[in-house]
Amino acid sequence: MTQTSVSGFSDAVRTELRRGEIVRWAGSPEGPMPLAPLAFILAFALFWTGLSLSWEAAALGFFWDAWFGANVSRTPRWVAVIMAVFGAPFVAVGVGLLASPLIMARKRRATVYVVTDQRLLKIESWRGRKVESVEARQIFQVMRTDRRNGFGDVEISRSTKTDADGDLIEARVKLESLRDARGAETALNALARKS
Repeated sequence: MTQTSVSGFSDAVRTELRRGEIVRWAGSPEGPMPLAPLAFILAFALFWTGLSLSWEAAALGFFWDAWFGANVSRTPRWVAVIMAVFGAPFVAVGVGLLASPLIMARKRRATVYVVTDQRLLKIESWRGRKVESVEARQIFQVMRTDRRNGFGDVEISRSTKTDADGDLIEARVKLESLRDARGAETALNALARKS
């Protein structure tokens, strides 16, 4: 998508643009989420949550029996309390893991990538606003990966600083699941050549 005006963009994009900055390309993640990491997260989340719920159910049974029942298990009351309290964070983590694919999907929908004549912007407008800005002079390499489903990713390498040995530490910014990955690559290469 090549545009020179920002009339079709959200307020999040408009407020981040500098005076006179021209948008060369803009897009957002549109493709499906990668299935392999998603399947792993869900399988692990189901196992974790099931195990932690089993623990918590047993611990609450001991708690109930020790405090309100006949204490058939002869569990000391303090042990029953510790077991019930100890299991609760694990259940909370399990629920968080089960919700993580939904959270990742919402975060993707709230992400916009913008290539201007001066820099690359990655704007995440979810739970506040997070803006990552990469100036043209910071772009060293642009790599595109096309997938069979027609979507693609574009990854840029940029220099950030040097380590204690004087070696260059390089950071990467990834534009994921783009319908027009080739257009993003073209705009980023033009931006890198400009510097």
